[in-house]
Amino acid sequence: MIEKIPKSPKFKTPILFVHGAWHGAWCWKNYMDYFYKKGFSCYALDLPCHGERRDEVGIAKQSMMGYVKEVEAVAKKIGNPIIIGHSMGGFVTMKYLDRNKPPAAVLVAPSPFRRLPIVTTIKMIFQYPMEILRLFLLIPTKIKSEKMYRHFFLYNAPEKVSREGFKNTVRESSLALLGSSLPLVWLWPKKVSSPVLVLASARDYFFPVRTEKRTAKAYKADLKIYEDMGHNLMTETGWDKVAADIFEWLKKTV
Repeated sequence: MIEKIPKSPKFKTPILFVHGAWHGAWCWKNYMDYFYKKGFSCYALDLPCHGERRDEVGIAKQSMMGYVKEVEAVAKKIGNPIIIGHSMGGFVTMKYLDRNKPPAAVLVAPSPFRRLPIVTTIKMIFQYPMEILRLFLLIPTKIKSEKMYRHFFLYNAPEKVSREGFKNTVRESSLALLGSSLPLVWLWPKKVSSPVLVLASARDYFFPVRTEKRTAKAYKADLKIYEDMGHNLMTETGWDKVAADIFEWLKKTV
């Protein structure tokens, strides 16, 4: 886990960042630096077999509920933090909200609360058929090239961002992915009482804005949409504007 803790935090409530599929705590560097400077204690965990834990065995057996329990264990340790989750990590955050009451949650380009959009499924079948086959055979999937990484996650970021991002990717559990995309794990938005902010990107490969609008409606959440940005709102050009919007929302909410 990556930690950035000010000597004298301005805010009592810490932030816990939860990464998405194929990523790790490393993807939150921009946001951690930003919120650390604002006075928050910041934590970013590596889910099992991700990031600094990439050499662990058993990625094929990792499940969505296993990821949720990892977040719960870390959250309990650091003291009921604000949760900021991206993509699959957004789905983990939504399931966390079913079972816990954090001060606030931010869903950054989250996996939909019901299922993967049909348009995305069809697109991936034609563009990446072998990875879809691996998914349904429960074989861990992977990002095969920097080109694929950029196609999935970025729209206008410099080549350095896609190069470093691809280098740091790991295989992802198909069981966990299916947990959020079919979904095999059900969510109950009506049970959630914590304030929620949903962030959507207009150039998102996976989740169209209309899908994120449905998620925001289900959680009675505030919604912000960003044009000309891809799925990885925390590493895209313009990430600082997104971080500033989160900060302003948290100041009003927590």
